[in-house]
Amino acid sequence: MKLFRVICLLDIHSIRLLMCYFFPVLSLCDYFLMLGLYILLSCS
Repeated sequence: MKLFRVICLLDIHSIRLLMCYFFPVLSLCDYFLMLGLYILLSCS
């Protein structure tokens, strides 16, 4: 289960980085950060 959580964290982090890099709009960036946090809570 720990490995799954680590993979989840890495996925969220890389997705957020990609979104923030390709769409450098602060509000969109924050939206994906919140979405990532929601997914993180679902994973754990």
